[in-house]
Amino acid sequence: EKWSPSTTGTLISNILDKALKKSFELLDTHSPGLCVFAMGSLGTKEPRFASDLDLLFVSDDESALESDAEAIKRFIEIAGSAGLPRIDIRLRPEGEASPPVNTVERFREYLKNRVSPWELLAYTRLRYICGNEATCEKFMKEIIKRLKDFKLTDYILDELLRVREKLESLSNTKWSVKHTAGGGYDIEFVTALMFLTSEISSTREEPVPATLKYLARQKGFSWPKGLSMGDVEFLSEAYELYYRIEHGAGLQGLNLSSKSVRDKFLSSYFGKLFGKGYWSCLLYTSPSP
Repeated sequence: EKWSPSTTGTLISNILDKALKKSFELLDTHSPGLCVFAMGSLGTKEPRFASDLDLLFVSDDESALESDAEAIKRFIEIAGSAGLPRIDIRLRPEGEASPPVNTVERFREYLKNRVSPWELLAYTRLRYICGNEATCEKFMKEIIKRLKDFKLTDYILDELLRVREKLESLSNTKWSVKHTAGGGYDIEFVTALMFLTSEISSTREEPVPATLKYLARQKGFSWPKGLSMGDVEFLSEAYELYYRIEHGAGLQGLNLSSKSVRDKFLSSYFGKLFGKGYWSCLLYTSPSP
């Protein structure tokens, strides 16, 4: 339990939140409307040791984008010099081809006309970190409005499967637990889709990052047809096991994408590290009826 996303992840994210806020405070200059959001595992407070920090920067001043871009560059330098993990800002609209910061208005237009299905899934893991609270409120209203309009169509499903296949191609061995079939990304996709197609998403007014534990706590939440509580418990156990493997590997500097000749070593190492919970989850190939 003490190695789980909800315990270790929460502890790490609380430390990172404070460090990011302090880095932001140390900026010499930036526009008053600039704010910072976490995405990915930091967004759901489930980061591991040395996880990349997925951040999103939003402004409310079109004329200040260029100076804010310089401020963000400085922010990343300050965070890096303080020993924080690598900051990744590629989850912004149009990715690396776009400026490091966008205005709420630009986001509004992007969400309406060009946002991809997988990006909508990523926005279910969005969380405010620091900066201008008024900009945060305006931005979150746009995000929530767009997520409420989500409809799962055959086209969207095909697009998500295409992106998922691309991610799976990055998996070199079964130890690439994030990318491999049935791995962490699959569970995150399933969770986000359950969230977006539920009444929770269509009625919510406040940003709440989507996690399996969050969904399981909601009274009256109806699991999709064909998915039982046993399936959900199985997904939760698998997700926690993947978290522990990646966290343990990070602490020891192990390469999980190494050649299959190391399978025996890795299996023995994680078996000793996590004990009974590791082996029981490996043997638990199907949920209880």
